[in-house]
Amino acid sequence: MDTTTSTLQDFWTMLQDGRVKIYLTVLAIAIWRCTHIYYKSIDQAHAKLDKKSNTTSKTTLLQKIVPFSLSLAIIGITWFYIFRFILTNQYTSESYFDDAYKDVLRNHYFTSTQLLTWAIVSVIWVSSDHLTKRFDDLDTTSSGIPFLFYGFLGAMGASFVLWIPKRSIENEILREKCERTMIPIVFAMTSILAFYCILNIGPCANDDGDFCTEDNGFGSFRDSFHFYLHGLHYVLLLPIAVTCTILPAKKQPKLDATLLYGALGLVISIWHMYQMANERDGSGSLYQVLETDCQKSIHIDLICCSVLTIYAIYHDSLTEDHYVKALSRASMAALMMPIISPAAVLSFHLFSKHFPATHMYLVGKAQRYLTAIRNKTSGKEESGWCNLGLWTENVKSHDAACENLSLALGKEADLNSADGVLSCGCGTGKEIDFFYSKFNLKHITGVDPNIHIDASSFDIQNVRKVRASIEDLISDLKFRPNLFNKILALDNIYHYTNKKGFLQHCEKILPGGGKLAFTDIIWKPNGGSYSPPLYAKILLSAMGVKSKVMTEAEYKNYLASVGFINVSVKRIGKDVYSGWKGYLPDFLLQHLDYCMIVANKPDNNKLSKDLRKKKVAVIGSGMAGCASAYAVYTASICNDIEVTIYESSDRPGLAGNTRKVGDQLVDVPARMAAIGYYKKYLELVKSLGIEYEVVYTDCIFHGGDGNGGYVKYIYERSGVLNFFKSIFQGGIGNLYRIALAFSSIPQSMVDIITLDKDHYSFGDWLGSYLKPTNTSFNPNAAEVINSKREQEWYFTNYAGHRNGFLYMAMGSFGWMLSCSYKQLLNCPAKILLPYIHDLGLTKYMGVFKKASVVRIQPSIKALEHALLYGINIECNSSISNLDESKTINGIRYDAVICATEASAVSKVVKGCSDTFQNFIYHPSIIYLHKDEALLPSQKEDWRTWEVRMEPEEQDEPQLTFWLNRYYDHIQFEGNVFQTWAPLNDPEPKKIIDRFYMSRVIHTNRSKELVECIQDEQGKRGFYYAGSYAVYGMGLLEEAVKSGQLAAKEAVQDLCY
Repeated sequence: MDTTTSTLQDFWTMLQDGRVKIYLTVLAIAIWRCTHIYYKSIDQAHAKLDKKSNTTSKTTLLQKIVPFSLSLAIIGITWFYIFRFILTNQYTSESYFDDAYKDVLRNHYFTSTQLLTWAIVSVIWVSSDHLTKRFDDLDTTSSGIPFLFYGFLGAMGASFVLWIPKRSIENEILREKCERTMIPIVFAMTSILAFYCILNIGPCANDDGDFCTEDNGFGSFRDSFHFYLHGLHYVLLLPIAVTCTILPAKKQPKLDATLLYGALGLVISIWHMYQMANERDGSGSLYQVLETDCQKSIHIDLICCSVLTIYAIYHDSLTEDHYVKALSRASMAALMMPIISPAAVLSFHLFSKHFPATHMYLVGKAQRYLTAIRNKTSGKEESGWCNLGLWTENVKSHDAACENLSLALGKEADLNSADGVLSCGCGTGKEIDFFYSKFNLKHITGVDPNIHIDASSFDIQNVRKVRASIEDLISDLKFRPNLFNKILALDNIYHYTNKKGFLQHCEKILPGGGKLAFTDIIWKPNGGSYSPPLYAKILLSAMGVKSKVMTEAEYKNYLASVGFINVSVKRIGKDVYSGWKGYLPDFLLQHLDYCMIVANKPDNNKLSKDLRKKKVAVIGSGMAGCASAYAVYTASICNDIEVTIYESSDRPGLAGNTRKVGDQLVDVPARMAAIGYYKKYLELVKSLGIEYEVVYTDCIFHGGDGNGGYVKYIYERSGVLNFFKSIFQGGIGNLYRIALAFSSIPQSMVDIITLDKDHYSFGDWLGSYLKPTNTSFNPNAAEVINSKREQEWYFTNYAGHRNGFLYMAMGSFGWMLSCSYKQLLNCPAKILLPYIHDLGLTKYMGVFKKASVVRIQPSIKALEHALLYGINIECNSSISNLDESKTINGIRYDAVICATEASAVSKVVKGCSDTFQNFIYHPSIIYLHKDEALLPSQKEDWRTWEVRMEPEEQDEPQLTFWLNRYYDHIQFEGNVFQTWAPLNDPEPKKIIDRFYMSRVIHTNRSKELVECIQDEQGKRGFYYAGSYAVYGMGLLEEAVKSGQLAAKEAVQDLCY
């Protein structure tokens, strides 16, 4: 009993140590975050699977319980030994951390460093997996950083027993893409430093006495031991800190992942085998009996990491029909671990995973280089053409041969002006421009991971370029049913890893009577099967030929089995390979031929087609108009509807204000979407395969405080830094009050709905948590209504609090809604609180959540182009006074979707409801300019966004985007800005352009007005869409929702 009491007292004494408190607190937070991320990630992965497959899947008991239980068991066992070591040496140890490592390393340097080198590889593994994963695959909480903290401070095995299954589930469900991975070079540099640190923390040898410390029970080590041990842990975390705070990954120089993992595996395995050969482990022996608690703890951790490595290799190698292959690879990994170390095995496995993508990249580089050589351009990659070409008589250059092969395939496919074409693997996009112009196609879409997309890519509405792989095409990309009646694959199908899957997918998406035409390498013999020499297979594999090469007979039989008819194979190998004499060896070409293959899909529905298609007109081509037109055009329940958009301007409205500054498209206003709120918008963007990027922005909020003073708050990239700044600048009391208010939002939302508080405003809600700072002023007094003093009261009553978050909230919500401070505070809480909640600001006010904003690349023009692709649009067409006949330019439409502003509806639809005139709009002016005088006077205060609030001068915030930072990959000539609601106009000669806009302002009548519009939907065949037409913030998200809802109702009414 006395021993137990003494142990508990010692344990309590240990916990009083400040360093121990900090250490265990950080560890506890890391464990909590890892657990939260694990469960959230697997739930999201299953939800994504359900959406893809239209089924319902559930997280299994195995996924829920086993990893978490194993993690607790590992951390419990390892730390039982660690705590016992600390208590045993509590009064003799100067540093628990240092002495624990010394205790392990003195007799077990060889085995201990296996875990430390595994940590080096795992840092790159986790970080690169997170940095290269597109944010939309899973929520941004999938960051691997907490797992690294859990591993470093707790146990690597306990951390990775959660991370590896999480990663496996994500990759299994979300399908890991075969793309070349580039890792920031800082990870390579810190890996070298970490390895150097490991070399310098070994125990002293017999001849190192002059540089070693005394043995105080934990062995003798060099004087620099403390420096290198702590340096090891710091340098492993350094690249993560740099990437997440100072220098984002996209701005860093990068190294190919294949090269990095291969180099790591080689170095670690050589060093491991060198130690084995020399039997140097401080004590002169590689393996000794485990004597102390720390030695037992670290060996348990090493065993767990080794087993997890084998599991990762097994799972990465697992396919539906290759269990044996996965087991053999895992078994080989287990056998190799004692020989080259677990770290080397993991490195070589990651090398093998990344190698195919790197190999194909190198093959592509080689092809382009040879193409340039054939064009006699001294090796410069100047030509956009990159196929083998058709070298018939009089063809002298490679470009001419490429055009010749394209022309031959187009003729075989019988391309004409009625065709909608999908061109797969189209390279830089040269061939789709050729097909479109040469055959006067109706429309054509090109898909390739390397397709060239710039500002000019959207000039022709019926030519679309999609940067995606064939694997994306098969599994993710969705096109309108029957959009393409012909599919082409020019000189690329032999590079596909899943050629048969591609052919099956073509049969699936082609309509009856559709045609597939492609070129491919085949074996010369025409028999049912052919066994080529091994060297031919090896050479073809090295040249990037991924799929099995077939004979002519095999091709015909397979295409017939898929469902195609009238399969024709035209051999043209002689005229293709003749241009590559001296480049391709004759001993390989003697086995190969080249052919054009055309296959037709049978048309079984000729007699069932309706001769008259339904017609729908959409008035307006803003976000709502484009979304509704696309939704009607792609409706799966009734895909024979003709859609025509009428736009009063000379160009479509969604990107109508987009301007070119130099060679860069700049959106006006800056089109962006905060992750969390813009669900429908981002879902639409992703479904179209539109490129986008997550932009982590910073912002300065400054100006008057409403009481004659000046304040400045800067929202940095680091949420934690923002948290501490708010304490120092506003005090813990003010921070607590606003934090309490924001954390109550989920319950407030429930209360508002339950109690039907439609007239409860954002100001009412805010006032229930923050006392007014100016109680002597009556804003409703007759003499001050609509005066500047009234506006100042609305601002100072809330933003006058010395609280950075509240000041920033007033500014942010003010410019987001493009309204005055009074209109902001009068906005229904039922609208604004869900917006705040979806942005993730209700938990700790979002300070631990990195603010993420999506920007379409290169501009919103890409989305507009994709939505309108294949749809007829009539610009410079002002439509008015439509009656029940719905006749426009002599064409009678079955339905009309009016997607204009609410104020314009009465001009378009004759006899419409008066409801539309009751919406309130707030006008704004936007300048695109180069006047630096509108920015803070000190350039060190410039940020991506600048929000300036001067309630004494203007009733709304001024917002300025510093476009050089917003488009951080573009080099503008000088600084370029976009300013919304400026306090002062820019200098005239520095103005690039000026724009006038208006946005709907929601009031306590908004819900009633929206309900009235819903009652009007479908009456007389008219439907209404716009950001005003659904109850919400009036942003792009609402525009998409309203467009899709209006389209859904129209289609249902027309087709049922």
